[in-house]
Amino acid sequence: MGNQSQVRDILAAAAVPVHEERFVPSDYSPKISDLLLEMDAWLREQPDAPRSRVIVNVFEEILRYGKQKRLAPNPYGLSQDGDTLSRLETLCARCGWRIVNDSLIPLHLQAPQELATLPAQYREGLDRAITRYRDGDFAGAITLLYSTIDEIIKGAPLDKSFQARVVHAFVDRHNENFRQLLRSIGTEEQDIVQVSDNLKKSVSNAAFLIQTVRNKFSDAHQLSQAPPGLVRRGLDAATYIIRCLLET
Repeated sequence: MGNQSQVRDILAAAAVPVHEERFVPSDYSPKISDLLLEMDAWLREQPDAPRSRVIVNVFEEILRYGKQKRLAPNPYGLSQDGDTLSRLETLCARCGWRIVNDSLIPLHLQAPQELATLPAQYREGLDRAITRYRDGDFAGAITLLYSTIDEIIKGAPLDKSFQARVVHAFVDRHNENFRQLLRSIGTEEQDIVQVSDNLKKSVSNAAFLIQTVRNKFSDAHQLSQAPPGLVRRGLDAATYIIRCLLET
């Protein structure tokens, strides 16, 4: 993966204190294996949260350096082995992570699987929210979910609640289209009314969840740390709302 200087650059970018004396012995020039052994010893001394954060940082820096390697001629001396990314993906999956846009995301999050077909500007908002969630910034994740949807529903009455504006935008854009879709497959009119009303209610319920969590736990309103499970459900709800608002 390159020489000692290149490995040291990766570790430094990942917030490993390679400038400290323990990583820079005065009596000899350490090999890469010595450097990594010292990093392992240092990591074992760290509390769980900082240790996990640094490990994620190291993986992401390796991915970024690898990407630069593919785009430019040999800037860091990293291996050009085509199987490197595949091996990293396998290793991450064994530890409960997936690689999404050069970032590590917990496997238990449903949202990354749903992002690929969304428009880039809204996919980016959800990506950033997921990264905030991963890093333990639950209030920041909620704020990004709210603002991403708020961008989509521009034009909805501003004197209404977030939930009401989401429902207004959904009905205004897609409710009749959805009914026409049901008619095209021969659905009975009474069933069309019931199914479309239930879809509208599901969008409304998802919006209410995000509105409630945001009012209590977002950056601007944070009273206490939001439970991770609640934020995870907010991610699922936001993905569902965005898809319903954008699909025709």
